[in-house]
Amino acid sequence: MTDLAKHVQLATDKCDYERTHSFLLAYIDKEGESEEALNSLISLQVKFKKSRLAAKFLLALCCLIPENKNYVNKLLSLCHQENYWLEAVELFSTKIAGNSADGNNYFNLAYYQKLAGLYSQAIDNYQTAIEKKAGNIEEIYLNLAVLFGDHLQDYNNAKSCLVSALEHKENYVPALFNLAGIFEEQGDKIDAEKLYKKIINIDGNHSLAIARLLFLSSENDDISELIKQAKNLAQSNYSYVDEKIVLYYSLGKVYDQLKKYELAFHYYQLANNQEKLINQSYCEKEQELLVDQNIEHFSEKWLNKLSEGSFSAPIFICGMFRSGSTLIEQILAAHPEVTAGGENEFFSQKVKSLLSPYPLSLHNIELNDIEKWRGEYQEKIKLMFPNAKLITDKRPDNIHYLGLIKTVFPDAKIVFTTRDIRDNSLSLYFQQLSKEFNYANDINQIIHHSQQQKKLMTHWKKLFPKDIIEVSYDELVDSPKPSIAKLLKFLKLDWHNDCLEFHRVKNNVKTVSLWQVRQPLYKASSGRWKNYKEKI
Repeated sequence: MTDLAKHVQLATDKCDYERTHSFLLAYIDKEGESEEALNSLISLQVKFKKSRLAAKFLLALCCLIPENKNYVNKLLSLCHQENYWLEAVELFSTKIAGNSADGNNYFNLAYYQKLAGLYSQAIDNYQTAIEKKAGNIEEIYLNLAVLFGDHLQDYNNAKSCLVSALEHKENYVPALFNLAGIFEEQGDKIDAEKLYKKIINIDGNHSLAIARLLFLSSENDDISELIKQAKNLAQSNYSYVDEKIVLYYSLGKVYDQLKKYELAFHYYQLANNQEKLINQSYCEKEQELLVDQNIEHFSEKWLNKLSEGSFSAPIFICGMFRSGSTLIEQILAAHPEVTAGGENEFFSQKVKSLLSPYPLSLHNIELNDIEKWRGEYQEKIKLMFPNAKLITDKRPDNIHYLGLIKTVFPDAKIVFTTRDIRDNSLSLYFQQLSKEFNYANDINQIIHHSQQQKKLMTHWKKLFPKDIIEVSYDELVDSPKPSIAKLLKFLKLDWHNDCLEFHRVKNNVKTVSLWQVRQPLYKASSGRWKNYKEKI
């Protein structure tokens, strides 16, 4: 063991982090970076659970010894574990500086830029990867399509990229599936079904295409063969767990549609139980802590310190998932002054990549940071919707970030959607959400999450009472005109009859309820819980 290693070992055994850390930094300052010193620093950070610093020194080690793939893999593993996408971006930026001819480095850089929310740069580097003839060109076009469609809402370019992918590789199923998804989002059910059927002709066991056809079906369609295929695949030992989950959800939807509620709940239960096995468990105490820390951190004093000036701001729509947020956005999008902005990841991305742990890390935020984020948000919106007057930002979980949002946009208006908790709970239980919303797999946990949201919203209402309106889904479907009129008045928008004809809006809808919002208001979803009252 070297003298350096002995010194570090002795200090770490005594749990003296500060002394060891300072010693190693001083050593590097004097002797220069070395593999041994950097490895010692990394081990120290890992031991004391300082993952951000571990990533920093791993990055330095990768730059020092770029040919060592083990160090690269360790860094990327940590980046994926902790969502440290900017460190991964820096890694591949360094690799390109050392070898600008390798198209695969541009592919990897673009991949991590996308995860970091740097969408324009990611597009540029994917295009450079194509020019430099990186491998799997069809995959690059697929990734470009996802960037254009999911993140920039540029569906013409998304379609064009998918067509290019299919030109490079005929019958490339991922491109066909994504193209079908765009048709669905645009309300083109016929073309979506054609592509899903084409996928099944190519791959008879394509679980996702079978599930999508079941989701698209109506009660009068003959789907007996599809149901049989779905059941066989769901029971097969060769199907992946995530495929089985989607199939269970689709079978639940079909039997609910056929009013076979016992059977429907059986399949929904199978889906949720499978998700519980693979998802991280929902922690009630962690959620309560997040809410309490939001309440403690965000005060009038905080807002007055950093919220300066008057700026054009979006309409933020939030609340529980499946509580009517998409419906509200579609109603507003029917107004000539409003453009539907969809689910903007901006604030959730900022929190994950820069502000962990949230909101405690905000203690170090300065006015310059707030101004920078405001500019970035406005630049993104201008890029996506250059002609828009007023934009909606519909992301239900933004309720946790309203303190930050109101700091960046002091004049922002908030629409908080609510719904009968019994219907809301069932609707969540019956839909597959992202893994981060793991409370949705248990009705009791859904209720707990809802209670915590109400507690947090009570705080937000006290902080900015004139800027929040609560819209009840049940009241909206029961008496649409007065509910919509009240909402428009709150937003200082004139009444417009098109808001009652929202289902005619020609836009892309990215939500599990995308077909519901393309129909007139209906009351079938209110009181739906009565069909399952014995289960809940």
